[in-house]
Parts: sequence; structure tokens; C-alpha cells
Amino acid sequence: MCLQPPPKYRSVIGGRWVYTKETSLDNSTRYKARYVAKGFSQEKGVDFTETFSPTVKFTSVRMLIQVAVQKDMLVHQMDVKTASLNSDIACEIFLEQPEGFVKTNIKELTDPKECRDIVGRLIYAMTGTRPDLCYVVTKLSQFMFKPTKAHLSIPKHVLKYVKGSLDSNLKFNKSNKPLKLIGYRDSDWANFGDRRSISGYGFLINNGGGLASWKSKKQRAVALSTCKADYMAISYAMQEANFSWHAIRRIV
Repeated sequence: MCLQPPPKYRSVIGGRWVYTKETSLDNSTRYKARYVAKGFSQEKGVDFTETFSPTVKFTSVRMLIQVAVQKDMLVHQMDVKTASLNSDIACEIFLEQPEGFVKTNIKELTDPKECRDIVGRLIYAMTGTRPDLCYVVTKLSQFMFKPTKAHLSIPKHVLKYVKGSLDSNLKFNKSNKPLKLIGYRDSDWANFGDRRSISGYGFLINNGGGLASWKSKKQRAVALSTCKADYMAISYAMQEANFSWHAIRRIV
């Protein structure tokens, strides 16, 4: 990396500082900053040729665990920390020079960010192993732009619930019947405010076992009746059913 004048025939990618505050187990506070490139300003064929993200859906992982239980298999896990961040770059990238370091207002980091941090952690827990948090996380995620004190109090109540239910878990049982995809879906109608309904679904591949896939999602359009809200809920569920069915065929 070197500092040089911007080229005439290449686009220069912008960037921004991202500030975070971390609290360790010993309650010590650590302030961190990183400069992030605005990748959306890149031009295909000039700044890059292809994009990909070698990640896996939690749904696929849970299906794999259920199949492993069914076939009495051992599951080994491995991870490569920040592999995508440390990969080699095979082309030249021109990035704007970062702004100078400025004194950060600590209140800025702890006000709306505290609410966003809590909800972000709840989203991760819900996505991995806590389908019981699905609905409330969907509701909390709608107030992240300008959260108020009232919005902050609700995720704290959810944290108390999580603390009191740490023994809750997903249990994948071995079945004496062949695995098959089983799904459930539902929706409400016309929520208060923007009148958009919320759809939800859950899928498992062992009747009586743990859920392999779940979601609670606000519908994109206003449903004029409960029937239309159900149609949209069916559409979301069928998209996930299609993915899950093909995933099972590949795994089994």
C-alpha cells in the first residue's frame, strides 16, 4: 500500500471510518476503529471481475447435524479466522485517503449504538439456535435507525429472558422413520402503523426433532385481506421449502 495521486482513468473508491466499543469479560473497555472501503462504488470489469462469499447458511448446518444424528456419524468443525479479510488481492485498488483522526464523542458510541449492538447479538442468537426469539427480533429490528430510550428498554427485557432460558436448546433426535421435510407457516394481518403483515415459517426434517429452518418477516406489501396475507406467507415458505428440499437431496 502506498500514497500516490489518483489515476486519470480509474475510479477511486471511497471509504469511511467505523468506530466500535468492546467490553471484555473483566469489564475493561476497548475502543477500536477501522477504515472500510465503499465497495458498492466499484465498477465491474474495471475494479473487479467476480464476487463471491464462501459462507454457509445456518439451515444447511442444522440439516447436516440432523443427518449426522440419523446416521450415527461424527461431526468435526473447523474455522479460519478472518480468512476473507487476509486474502491476497491480485489487482490494483485505488482508495481515497482516510480523513485524519478526530476525537470521538463517547456518547455518540453508546447512545443508539448500544441498542443496535444488543439487537445485533440477539439476531445472531436467533439465527443460530433460538427460534423463540424470531418474532421479537423482527419487531426490534424495525427501530434501529433512531432508537429511543423506550426501544432500548425492550431488548434489555429480552436479554433477561435469554439469561433465564440459557438451558433451552435445539435437540436433534434420531428417528426410526426416513427423514422428510415438514413445514409450518402462518401470518397475522395488518400490523399497527404501516399495516404490513408479518409472515413466519418453520421447517424440520425429523418429526419430533429440532427445527432446521425458521423465519419471521414483515411482508413487502400491504395485504388487503387475511387471504392475501396468507398467500404471501405461503410464497415465502415455499421459497425456503424449495431450498431446503434441494439441500436435503445433496446432503443425503
